[in-house]
Amino acid sequence: MNRVEPHPVSCIADVKETVNFIKKPVLEGMNDAWPRNQECERSSFAVPQKEDLVLAVSHCWVYSAHPDPGCLKMDPLNQLLQQAVAAHKPQNNTLVFIDFLSVTQRPVRASEPNRTPEQEKAFALALRAFPQIYLQADAVLHVDVEPRQLPGDLAAYSVSLDDLEGVTLMQRGSNLHIVKMPPDSPYPVRLYDAVDAVGGVKVRTVEEFEAAKAQLKEAKLKQAAQGMGWFGFCSAGRCGDCSAAEVRMKSCSYGSYSPLTAGQKGWVYLERFASMVKGAMVPEDQIESVAFSTSAEATAEIHEGARRLRAAAALGRDKLLESMQYFVDRLEEKHFTAVSLDKANNTGGVGGVSKDKLVQKTLRDADIVGQLMRELVDDLANNWEREQTRQRQRQLVLAVSRGDLKAATQ
Repeated sequence: MNRVEPHPVSCIADVKETVNFIKKPVLEGMNDAWPRNQECERSSFAVPQKEDLVLAVSHCWVYSAHPDPGCLKMDPLNQLLQQAVAAHKPQNNTLVFIDFLSVTQRPVRASEPNRTPEQEKAFALALRAFPQIYLQADAVLHVDVEPRQLPGDLAAYSVSLDDLEGVTLMQRGSNLHIVKMPPDSPYPVRLYDAVDAVGGVKVRTVEEFEAAKAQLKEAKLKQAAQGMGWFGFCSAGRCGDCSAAEVRMKSCSYGSYSPLTAGQKGWVYLERFASMVKGAMVPEDQIESVAFSTSAEATAEIHEGARRLRAAAALGRDKLLESMQYFVDRLEEKHFTAVSLDKANNTGGVGGVSKDKLVQKTLRDADIVGQLMRELVDDLANNWEREQTRQRQRQLVLAVSRGDLKAATQ
């Protein structure tokens, strides 16, 4: 009986235990907004084996609770899937890594359960592995579409102060969002909606909310002590956009919206850097088979980065380090909005940074991405030849599998 050999991504530390790879037909069959990883049938996933084609998807999150609630990425992604399959002609499964489907997620709706403590730890371990997943996948699909805000987003409505009892708030940019609600909450507010004003006072932070709430309660107590009914603000519950409301809210069904494109974001740049590295390591005429993109600009950036790294590697370690520092510097020019709530909250308390560099939950998104990229650069600087051999051996396996004699003999 032949022994089944693992795919290189399955050999990355903690990946088999924390990351799921979804089967291509399952992904293509999704017609609505992607479900969380936890809501997917376990039969939707498979552990990558040597004969499988593994594709990693690079994309940006449009909202903090869901990367693509408007389903804008589905058609472009399916087109890239078809291109990758046509290029590699896999004889076995085609499996896909896409963060929202591949690792456990926070609730999208209040009715969905929170992650367990074990799932929180698993997510943190998986986050550490992301750079290596993009490096060891057979190809990366770079999806870059113009973000679009959902209709009805930021619609105003009003509630009473009591309707916010028991909720957890978090500042995201200039908005204060509800990020946790009591189970089976009967409140008229919804998960991820934003508090706009309390007692007529605009609030943007938890501290401002608490101060405005205390001021409103004090005013109510004073009027009650004077034998006067409370008439300062409406407290009739959800009643539309009422200027006299105790609390004015903004509808944000999927959390904080980000208008930034993929090319502007730091996390995406880290993923593109992984494709640049792969492109530099494989034979020059094979770069088209390791990175696919919906954006001509992204394709040009990846090809130019691969050319720069390939030329530097030929001149030795010092020149290679100098070249990779160029990309680290470019990373600092990107935006770090941490639109995903996990990145904003540094889930697991480690933000993906290696176990010997544990950080506090206040670590900025830019720090997390920068640390991950520096760790990847350090590893590549010390092990470029070894990694290049591994990348080329993998391309040889794929070439033999599809019967590509030319590629197999390079």
